[in-house]
Amino acid sequence: MQMTSKGTSLSTISTGIMKHSLKLLVTKKAHIKTSPNNIIYQTYILMDEQENQMQAVAFGTDVKRFDNILQEGHIYHVSNVIVSPMDIRYQICNNDKQIKFTRNSEVSESTEESNIKQPDVEYTSLDNLQQIPQLSNKLLNVMVVVVETKPLLTFSKSNNSTGYVQDITVVDESFKPTIISFWDEYATIEATKIGELLKDTLPIISAIRLRQTTYQGLSLSTTSMTTITINPNTSRSNVLKKWYVF
Repeated sequence: MQMTSKGTSLSTISTGIMKHSLKLLVTKKAHIKTSPNNIIYQTYILMDEQENQMQAVAFGTDVKRFDNILQEGHIYHVSNVIVSPMDIRYQICNNDKQIKFTRNSEVSESTEESNIKQPDVEYTSLDNLQQIPQLSNKLLNVMVVVVETKPLLTFSKSNNSTGYVQDITVVDESFKPTIISFWDEYATIEATKIGELLKDTLPIISAIRLRQTTYQGLSLSTTSMTTITINPNTSRSNVLKKWYVF
């Protein structure tokens, strides 16, 4: 029999079945994906009222249910989920546990006032990439101007499915052209939208949770939990608009 998880926040809950309810914000909802052994899954990042974050996942037949219920930026009361150790290979958050949604999990959207807000984003200048240790696990956020997209490429994955990758070239005020590799759904969805916009203008993108790589020198790559926002309406994007001649 599985133990009952105890704790009053994402930083204190223990492994086991979390029967009590926590109020949680969905800060990230990833694309639905298929693992190398053909298991469908979808991952999330959740945040509590103390701004602790934890990854969550749904598998197989549970994916569609929670994809319909959970929306990014919304707050939910969550209970009857399984809390288990986080595999370090897939760890994004600074938390060594993860939540698993199952058919017994209870999730309802909160209708009450809450002080849980999307966390502030700290952006890295492209000029500062050189100062970050190569191949570190640190995930980076950038807001940049897209100046070019390369052709969409395909490749075969280990499970015989087709993978996709598309490189885009971006710049900011540091005048350091940098490649961001968009993988799979990010290539076929977000990069495709960016390519359409490039026909008429130079779009600005906010890219959250990118991995640094050494492909073609220092470059960036999407991860399973990356968030791409095209032409965001923020003070930082307005600065870029004034800097770059559109």
